[in-house]
Amino acid sequence: MKIYFPTDANKPGAEALYNMRLSGLVEESYKIARWGVGNQQAEGTPVWDGVEQYLKNIPAIKRLTPSTTRLIGVEHNPGFADA
Repeated sequence: MKIYFPTDANKPGAEALYNMRLSGLVEESYKIARWGVGNQQAEGTPVWDGVEQYLKNIPAIKRLTPSTTRLIGVEHNPGFADA
């Protein structure tokens, strides 16, 4: 299973992600997690706790091919010069 999501650096927040595909299929909506919430207090379980629980409850992790994405709007950003 692969996830693909072009990311537009010039758009704010969730608007930066669009045309998200999971294994080549386009669905109406996907749930996403993010690492930071700015200066707001996050609600719910931290994402790393959820990942830990998931990994503890599966017998093994099969070899995976990493997913990649395309960054849009960073062509002239020196931090992404070779991206």
